[in-house]
Amino acid sequence: MTDQTTTEATEVDDQTTDTPTEDQPQATENRNAEAARYRRQLRAAESERDALAETVTALRRAAVEDRVKAQKVPTEGFWASGVQLEDLLDEAGGIDAQKVTAAADHAVETLGLQRVGVHMQPVPSEGRTTNPSGSQGWKAAFAPK
Repeated sequence: MTDQTTTEATEVDDQTTDTPTEDQPQATENRNAEAARYRRQLRAAESERDALAETVTALRRAAVEDRVKAQKVPTEGFWASGVQLEDLLDEAGGIDAQKVTAAADHAVETLGLQRVGVHMQPVPSEGRTTNPSGSQGWKAAFAPK
């Protein structure tokens, strides 16, 4: 009886080892399909990451430009001075106000930029009419000549 069960077990083992070899191409296809699915997910995650990184960079740049405008420095001249956005960030990735102020002052000094609205000469007669009685009225304005 022991010989018979051993023989039956051997036959069962032979059958189980033969079955996976027949399904092996299907298992390989399943693995390839799964790997392709993971690659597609990876590409989608990478493109989303890149889009978010671009958005963060644009928001940081806008925040720096707002601080530069508050100091009355033209933003085009500020960026033309060679300052890089990464140089204006602190360790946590936020905007360092002191670095922005120093870079704006450096841009004004090195490029000779004029601060916007600071050096304008006022016009004392602006908004005043010189001869208010000289107006002829609506009839005179539309009268034939």
